[in-house]
Amino acid sequence: MAERHPSREHLARFVRGELAAVPAKRLVRHLLAGCGRCLAETRRLWTGSAPPGAGAAAEGPPAAGYGGLFVRLLAAGAEREAAVAREQEAAPRLAAELLRHPPDRRLTLVANCARFASIALCEHLLESAAALAADD
Repeated sequence: MAERHPSREHLARFVRGELAAVPAKRLVRHLLAGCGRCLAETRRLWTGSAPPGAGAAAEGPPAAGYGGLFVRLLAAGAEREAAVAREQEAAPRLAAELLRHPPDRRLTLVANCARFASIALCEHLLESAAALAADD
């Protein structure tokens, strides 16, 4: 079955606080499930770049309902995306730094140094190990 997305007008009505409770709850579940397309459109509506005629959406989210929550979630999501990108950029450098040490020292560094507490570093090391295994 094809995935169903709400229409742009449905998203705009949600942002303006015009949806009834049941459709709003369905839309919230859809957004919380991580639909990137709908999250991006909702973010666009709340950031003021809405199409002409969507006056309430351009002014920001409604004061009641889910509006404030989604503004905070979208802002936190954007901040987290930037943090993940920074971690991914730093991962090769951190891996090289870590691998310069003997194995027992690596364990100590990973356990005690917050710089090495990175999912991006783990992913980089796993990808490197998989590439080495394929070449061996």
